[in-house]
Amino acid sequence: IGRYSDDILAADTNGTIALAIDLGAVPRPTSFETVQAGETWSFQLWHRDSTPVGSNFTNGLAITFQP
Repeated sequence: IGRYSDDILAADTNGTIALAIDLGAVPRPTSFETVQAGETWSFQLWHRDSTPVGSNFTNGLAITFQP
């Protein structure tokens, strides 16, 4: 498990958020890791809701990285 805790982003008018990922330095709990071809990684976004006030999670997304 890792997280991009320093990246606070705002959604655009379509509700889309974009974050460039450095595949050579993906955050892990105690360090960073390089993504290898053929690996499958899962991602999910924790976001704040404005109405009603609170937070929620997006659906998860699994990505298999190609060489």
